[in-house]
Amino acid sequence: MKRPIQVLYISWDGLTDPLGNSQILPYLTKLSGKKFEIHVVSLEKKLVYNKNYRETCSVVNEFNIFWSFSYYKNKITGLSTLVNFFKILMLSIKVCRKNNIKFSHGRGYIPTWICYILNILYSCPFIFDMRGFWADEKVEGGNWNLKNPMYFITYKTFKKMEKVLLCSADHIVCLTFQAKIIVESWIDDENCQANIDVIPCCANLSHFNYKKYDKKYSLNKRMQLSIKDKNKVICYLGSLGSWYMIDEMLDFFIEFKISYEDSTFLIITPEENTHLIYASARKKSVNIKDMCIVSSSYSDVPSLISVADIAISFIRPTFSKKASSPTKIGELLGMGIPIVSNVNIGDLSTLFRDFKCGIKVDNFTKTAYKNAVNSMDCIFSLPMSDFSDAAHSNFSLTHGVKVYRSIYSKLAK
Repeated sequence: MKRPIQVLYISWDGLTDPLGNSQILPYLTKLSGKKFEIHVVSLEKKLVYNKNYRETCSVVNEFNIFWSFSYYKNKITGLSTLVNFFKILMLSIKVCRKNNIKFSHGRGYIPTWICYILNILYSCPFIFDMRGFWADEKVEGGNWNLKNPMYFITYKTFKKMEKVLLCSADHIVCLTFQAKIIVESWIDDENCQANIDVIPCCANLSHFNYKKYDKKYSLNKRMQLSIKDKNKVICYLGSLGSWYMIDEMLDFFIEFKISYEDSTFLIITPEENTHLIYASARKKSVNIKDMCIVSSSYSDVPSLISVADIAISFIRPTFSKKASSPTKIGELLGMGIPIVSNVNIGDLSTLFRDFKCGIKVDNFTKTAYKNAVNSMDCIFSLPMSDFSDAAHSNFSLTHGVKVYRSIYSKLAK
């Protein structure tokens, strides 16, 4: 019997991370099979690994995925990155030596740089799965201050490395069509050619499926969360940090509550964000009783968001966010929940225009918030199936896997 084609998948994110559960394993379990044998090299965060390794190992073993990992180090900024890089590089070389790897798949910039090294060492073709404009995100997110000579040199170095990877990769994957246009212009400037596909952050729409949660279930869940049946629930899903604008989202909730007096702001986020949210709420004079803040495992997220009427996602609209595809968008739409979002984030403006599944906020002002709230009765009147259809048309995991499988098949030849 012919052995499957062996593929090396390199990820800076861990399989045991929440992101690994939602954006890595769902793809790999469907790609692994008779045609492709997947070897994963990843960096795992020790505390998260200890908490989730049994569940992750179960999935990996069930789908015959071969998994090698090292623990992520983050004690010393800069130096830890180098240590992590060499650890994952040596693991990748070891996997290549032990197996007949046909090609490699780098998830993000640093893993793809390892793929590039493997290409030099073993003539191994590779996929550059960009996941956004990483170096620009570091600057715009406040991690790299370009006034600091060290960060200025680091940024310039990574932008040069970016062009090398774009021109050397056998295939490129972007998250948005906006990003594809920008990447094509970069490649043209370098007088090289590349094959580019767009695969947004897809959602497991069998997991995020509104049909599994009827009205009775939603009411019972509201009771557990101490949310009144009559309340309109606006939901935020995900982590917080330099990108997600909690102050502006609270400002929006204040405006939302003027029109929908009986309302609750449900925030589903990691527990460590709770203190930050309450501090912002006090600053904005938002009544804590009007908020419900919970943390959740990936498996329980659909049951929590089933209580929501609408969701909100405000992201700082910088240049790098043109390449961003928030995972939560497909998940929320799959649950039949429309979304309020600001403009200039990936392909969301096009999505809202073509599928009428969300409300755009043009700027972060009371007037813009009021205009958005005033249009909500219209979107509340639409059936949940409309929003779910938008998810299936744009964020289907089945479609994403189909594109990846096509790319894999081309490289296998």
